[in-house]
Amino acid sequence: MREEEIKLNQDDGGPAFPCGTGVQPFATGISTRDYFAAASLVGILQLHGFRTGGSATVAQMAYGIADAMIKVRNRKGTA
Repeated sequence: MREEEIKLNQDDGGPAFPCGTGVQPFATGISTRDYFAAASLVGILQLHGFRTGGSATVAQMAYGIADAMIKVRNRKGTA
């Protein structure tokens, strides 16, 4: 995946830790996409370090995993 392929205006999964009640939370914190990417980053670095490429490559891998997780989570019938 090339750096240009990281899309900023895509489905970010909503807030990872919303606060408040109702339809729109009043404090959103980080997005679910960022949370999934951070969690993926830990595993990528633990297994491969930066041997897989530079920091941009590792970040792209982490966001690729996060995007896949959101896509699967959004399928009908998935909790």
